[in-house]
Amino acid sequence: IVAWIPEHPKCFGGGWYYEHRLVMEKKYNRVLKEWETVHHINADKECNEEYNLFVCTRAQHMKAHK
Repeated sequence: IVAWIPEHPKCFGGGWYYEHRLVMEKKYNRVLKEWETVHHINADKECNEEYNLFVCTRAQHMKAHK
């Protein structure tokens, strides 16, 4: 799911940005780093509630999916 946030420093396509990243950026009060990935705990990529997300490295994310 993407949101129209043209003022975001990492938006793409003229102003779109991933909702799950926005949720975690709000939680941590900062823009996520390039190497930070957001994992959906219950594997439902449409559920971008904070309780269903955690920030991890790409390696941690791949391990979570095994």
